Amino acid sequence: MRMEKHASQLVGLVLLLIWLAGPEKEAFAQNAPDSLRMNRVGQVTYGTTLNDVWGYVDSTGHEYALVGTGLGASIVDLAIPSQPQELFYFPRPYSLWRDLVEYRGFAYVSNETGLGLQIIDLRFLPDSAPVKDVIIEEVETAHNLYVDSAGYLYVVGTDQFDGGMMILDLNADPWNPEFVGSYSLDYVHDVYVRNDTAYSAELTTGLTVIDLQNRSEPTVIGNQNYPGGFTHNTWLSDNGKVCYTTDEIYGGYTIAWDVSDPSNIRELDRIRATLSSGNAAPHNVHVYQDYLVVSHYRDGVWVFDASRPDNLTTVAYYDTSPKKGSGFDGCWGAYPFLPSGLLLATDVDEGLVILQVEYQRAAYWDLLVLDDSLNTPLDGVEIWIEGELVGQTDEQGLYSLAEADSGLFMAQLVKPGFLDDSVLVSLSPGQTQEDTVLLRSFPRSDLRIIVKDTEGSPVPAAIIRSEVEVQGMKETYEWLTQEDGSLDKTYILAGSHRMVVGKWGLFTQEVFADLQQGRINELVITLPIGYRDEFALDLGWEVESSQDEGAWTLAEPMGTYLPTGALYIINPDSDVQGDLGTSAYFTGANDFEFEPPEQNDLDNGYTRLVSPEIDLTQFELPMVRFHFWLTNLNLSGSNFYKGQGKLVVNQLYEELIFERMSLDSTLTNGWVQIDSLELINFRDKVQLEFLVEAGLNTELLEAGIDAVSIFEGRGRDQTTNLSGLKPMIWQGQSEEGWLSLWYEHLRPTGEATLMILDLSGKVVQTRRLEGGKGNLKWYHGLPTGMYILRLEQAGTPPASQKLMLY
Repeated sequence: MRMEKHASQLVGLVLLLIWLAGPEKEAFAQNAPDSLRMNRVGQVTYGTTLNDVWGYVDSTGHEYALVGTGLGASIVDLAIPSQPQELFYFPRPYSLWRDLVEYRGFAYVSNETGLGLQIIDLRFLPDSAPVKDVIIEEVETAHNLYVDSAGYLYVVGTDQFDGGMMILDLNADPWNPEFVGSYSLDYVHDVYVRNDTAYSAELTTGLTVIDLQNRSEPTVIGNQNYPGGFTHNTWLSDNGKVCYTTDEIYGGYTIAWDVSDPSNIRELDRIRATLSSGNAAPHNVHVYQDYLVVSHYRDGVWVFDASRPDNLTTVAYYDTSPKKGSGFDGCWGAYPFLPSGLLLATDVDEGLVILQVEYQRAAYWDLLVLDDSLNTPLDGVEIWIEGELVGQTDEQGLYSLAEADSGLFMAQLVKPGFLDDSVLVSLSPGQTQEDTVLLRSFPRSDLRIIVKDTEGSPVPAAIIRSEVEVQGMKETYEWLTQEDGSLDKTYILAGSHRMVVGKWGLFTQEVFADLQQGRINELVITLPIGYRDEFALDLGWEVESSQDEGAWTLAEPMGTYLPTGALYIINPDSDVQGDLGTSAYFTGANDFEFEPPEQNDLDNGYTRLVSPEIDLTQFELPMVRFHFWLTNLNLSGSNFYKGQGKLVVNQLYEELIFERMSLDSTLTNGWVQIDSLELINFRDKVQLEFLVEAGLNTELLEAGIDAVSIFEGRGRDQTTNLSGLKPMIWQGQSEEGWLSLWYEHLRPTGEATLMILDLSGKVVQTRRLEGGKGNLKWYHGLPTGMYILRLEQAGTPPASQKLMLY
């Protein structure tokens, strides 16, 4: 931890050294800078950089500015604020960091160069100011100082005590402080103390609360660290319940912390300057009558209303620097505690700037939104003002708006499922408008659904997607049925619902239901037994791919065209007409409407789409029907040729359970139906697989699958002809060593080859057949068992089926 702290200091040092080596300082801007309720009264320029500032008031009410510079401390007479006069200057070796505080007429000044603590006796101003340097407990350098009302001086970021804190007692003799104790558990960058409790800014360790009842042995009682924090300084609210911190980083915040329980420090709100689009870094925060006065480097000095620490609001600012954006120059310190109300700001380049502030409370609007029917809080209600979304209600239905100025505007309240409403808001500084709105919901109803199959059995885990639109309000629901096939839902948008209900192994159904308001609507939905998936729902298909681009995706097709300019569509702009829903499975550039398709398709890899398990015991001869889309091109300039890619209805894993089928289409311009593709199986449960394999990067390969179904082809011993895309063969009665066959649907001419394969795919017997149809009695002489019978003929897809030989 110690190494981390020292590293943080080194980072800050490097940044500031870089700044010192930068371009020459710019002259003070003569034109009025960005400001709100703050005016410049006077100014003192110096021939060196400035750092911190403090104020002093003598017994007669005469006010002075105590100014830290790179080369020493300066005392400025503020008797005439518009004509400030430097009275004394105490030169010292250059130190970029110099901090000042005052107690009972004595000023204490720290530096990070050497010579220890500087003490200036202010009691004889304006005539004289005795000064001395003292080294206490070998402390020669320190980063910062604070003195509490009990008369203790806290010297922090020291070169002793591991960079921690030295505590000095000023009560007996402010000119000769006495050492009391130290704190060395962590590096302390700045500190605020009240009532024997210290609030320590410890950079990357955050805010630490320290018990000082025994100042000789301080103890930690609480800490709050937070991501990205760089806690630079702290200051306590007047009521002691909130501690404010600044994060000295570009884009950093002033943060309000609830410290009423130091063991459970909670963030209330955060705020930052905005002249540099939030990029300026905050430096120091001081609390003045529940206002936060914060120096913000290149964004100047800012005043936030903190009367409601959970809703901090900008009410004034003055940009002391002509520079903008990130940088550790600009306003370093801001002191707001002079009785006259003058604000003293030190700008690193521009000198001491004396400001007059109009402290004005913010105007607030507090909104509570309730559900009109349930009278319960509504969270997530969007608040729109002049076409801009400004926020939304929290879990308690609350929203609070704070503004620096008066205003009259109409706020729109928007939440899905509820009728829009509006509130007329009239803001006045220091005033709070409170409104409670009962947001009227759209008509609602209760719903009970029972899903069963055609045999009357309940269907658990059935997917139900329901869409409804009422008066421009759209809602989509997706549910699963319980173990008993039932579903009970309340507070559903009443109206005409379009429901899609499905589960693998059952036909997906579309149901239209008119749900009536204020009643329990009961529906019984029956799903036919069987396999048909039109991809209106995600029924559990799995995708395996060698790469992300070009993988199978369930989506609504988005049509794209060849990059050659020719009107060749690459993938369709709709799914198969007449099926349920609008989705299909696609590969390639379906989601890349504005990019060349060849940049997003499958290259040198594969993507596999696998169905859930299929129970084939219900089929005599299971057949597969599906629609496909395939583009298979090798692009060459404005020309294109057939590519090496392919779409295959394939076997799953190593088991031969599907007939291999390669669709060699070069280019299609719509969905193509494949009908009566026989499922060959050697077990009761299988899965269906669609495999796309791609070749070279120059190829454009797109594929789609939709409307997949499995159906009964015919009985094993029937000879009824089924029209299709391939030959048909049937096995007749078999006797030992002999095989009887019928065949038909061959090409009228040309020979065909009939093969017997073993289960490894090896050909063990072949016979030649004439075209047309006929019968065959074949002595095979093979051992009893399961084989594959395959029929091939040129120009026709092959036919296969399982074969039992005796």
